[in-house]
Amino acid sequence: MRRTKIVCTIGPASSRPEMLDRLVTAGMDVARLNFSHGTHAEHAEVIQAIREGEARWGRPVTILQDLQGPKVRLGTFVGGQAVLVTGEEFVLTGRTLKGTASRSSLNHPEFLSALRPGDPVWMDDGMLQLSVEKIEDGDVRLHVLGHAKGLAAIRRLADHLEPFPLQEGFQTLTDDGVVVSEKNRHRHFIAPEES
Repeated sequence: MRRTKIVCTIGPASSRPEMLDRLVTAGMDVARLNFSHGTHAEHAEVIQAIREGEARWGRPVTILQDLQGPKVRLGTFVGGQAVLVTGEEFVLTGRTLKGTASRSSLNHPEFLSALRPGDPVWMDDGMLQLSVEKIEDGDVRLHVLGHAKGLAAIRRLADHLEPFPLQEGFQTLTDDGVVVSEKNRHRHFIAPEES
């Protein structure tokens, strides 16, 4: 008896009934629908196709709805960008202001209250690591630890992925910091899990 479940992400290329038949024949147990993409009507069609297919397949297929978490983003910056320098201080605040190389607003200030001194904070898909130094008057003072590359970034990030998902993006790296531009200011702020 097989104890492993096979999860398949269903998208435009795999949502037709004949493709679903092939996936179930190959062993699919769970159909994952990514609600970050597509419309509710498109997802409803896929769900209906799966439910109708169950009669042909002679077994149920679980449907997993992958729902997007909150997108926590930095605010806009004076001049459109700021360079965060390794070793320098950076402040996150819930107050609305134009960001600089030393501070930025956050669109979900309620997340700031979850942070404690020593907590890691990751920005830009985990490529930039900061550490919480202290919290003063609702502002979080961070120390810029630097940017990670390749497998080192993945290993360091893996311990701190919860509870917010990652999103694809890009950044311009410099030798001593990271350029955060207004054009691509959708940065990730990953808070540690509450224990």
